[in-house]
Amino acid sequence: MPRYSFKAASVITEIGSPRIVVAPTSELSRFGCFVQTPSAFPQGTRIHIEMVQEGTTFVAFGNVAYATGEGMGIVFSTVEANNQAILEKWLVE
Repeated sequence: MPRYSFKAASVITEIGSPRIVVAPTSELSRFGCFVQTPSAFPQGTRIHIEMVQEGTTFVAFGNVAYATGEGMGIVFSTVEANNQAILEKWLVE
């Protein structure tokens, strides 16, 4: 699945933990995104993500697919219909 360059502010919260990362999202696809942060959560961490771009907020649950020194790849697991519509709109712009 192709990933597209994308710029948004993101807030990623670890499920069941007070840990929060606020960082830019740099890539987006239908199934996930890449968040640039030196303080990535470990692979497999269950997360909640909120991405904001130009006043529009996308919300989803997911998991950290991989972590590197540059950030973390997130795969979306639960996306409500209204948020799926936002994601689809962002991917065609």
